[in-house]
Amino acid sequence: MGRVVPESKIALLAFFAYVAVFVAVVFPAAVGWRAATPSFDESRCYLPAIAQMRRNFPAVDLLRDSMSASPPGYTHLLAGLSIFTGSSLPVIRGWHVVLSFSGAVFLLLFVGRLCGDTSLAIACMLPAVASGYYLKSSAQLTTDNLALVLGLSAATLVLFGANRPRNAMLTCLCGIAAVYVRQIWVWVAIPVAARALAQSWHSRRLRNNGSLAWTVAAVGILAPLCLFIWSWHGLVPPLWSQTSGGLSGMPLIYCTALVGIYGGFYLSACADGVARKSDVLAFVCGSTVGVVLFFLIDSSPNYEAGRYGGYLWSLAGSLPVWGRRSYLFLPLSALGCGLLALAAWQLYEKSAAKAFLWSTTLAAWLATGLVNRQVFHRYYESPVLAFLGLWLLLSVADQTPAIGRRRLGILYGLSLLLMASGVYSILTSPTGFATPIVDR
Repeated sequence: MGRVVPESKIALLAFFAYVAVFVAVVFPAAVGWRAATPSFDESRCYLPAIAQMRRNFPAVDLLRDSMSASPPGYTHLLAGLSIFTGSSLPVIRGWHVVLSFSGAVFLLLFVGRLCGDTSLAIACMLPAVASGYYLKSSAQLTTDNLALVLGLSAATLVLFGANRPRNAMLTCLCGIAAVYVRQIWVWVAIPVAARALAQSWHSRRLRNNGSLAWTVAAVGILAPLCLFIWSWHGLVPPLWSQTSGGLSGMPLIYCTALVGIYGGFYLSACADGVARKSDVLAFVCGSTVGVVLFFLIDSSPNYEAGRYGGYLWSLAGSLPVWGRRSYLFLPLSALGCGLLALAAWQLYEKSAAKAFLWSTTLAAWLATGLVNRQVFHRYYESPVLAFLGLWLLLSVADQTPAIGRRRLGILYGLSLLLMASGVYSILTSPTGFATPIVDR
């Protein structure tokens, strides 16, 4: 494992606070006083799928067993576990909490091992799994958390993994598993292919430096999606083709708005206090793109169009709308695009290869959101925080010390703030999930 240095004991305190939240709040909420009534998604999609797959385990029917808009990967896993423990709602939710918590811990330690500093990885990546939406998604059945952990593990291997065939194959396995849980994570194949391309360009020979292994890994990640398309005759199961399908540019606005909210925490952690002309130019150019996106894309709250739920949509609903554009997203999108451009430029100045891989990874994830018109907050907050954390880890990889204790405190403070909001939301949700804890 990566090293945990004595002077970063605050990382352990933040981690123990995270453990305490799961033990004292998330687990009791999932299996205790709130486990009496299943949520809409649980009763309609997940529990029937688990019961059906349990009877036929380990066989899988991609057409009949895909009762949600996602592949049957997660319900397949829960069905297998329920054979030994029973399939009541509290038991299934208990497994879900265990998988969400162990997945978060694995991700923190795995990133720490790859980047060589566990305490720094905890500081940078804890906000992604401390997000209120990750915590709330841990208290009732969703496929979001496991797919997030698997997909980010693959992305982290692309960004930090040594140039070895076994890392390429591990990336492929993580990517395939992520796609089996949520097909949207097929975007991981793009940065894997980008790494193969970068290594091939560097070596001028496809078979040199393991680039062939990364090429095979990229193709392997695409394989399950091809199987799903063949079985479903589309990107989603037939029952959901009218609900989840459709093109929308709103995810670009929404994601850049989240970067506008959270990006400052990460960029300030490694800022040197000097505003260079190139940095200002990058920020201005990025902000201009954000303004253009705002005027091009419909950003008004709309329940029928899947634009609802979460604090941003709630706030947007209370503010004026001009020409189907919510005023809320103009400053947030401009700020978020500016911060993204600044982050990419600063990383490029340190390493063009790192900037290329990080930017490709982020762009691939953003592009997949365009094929889903449902812009739910829970789809985007944790990945945005994770990409910002990975950017910070890449930016300080060669610095000694990487980041001062005071600046790391900014990220720990963000994690605690996110945990507090998640705890408050769980504790104030109606008993029995008559209204779901997961606020889209």
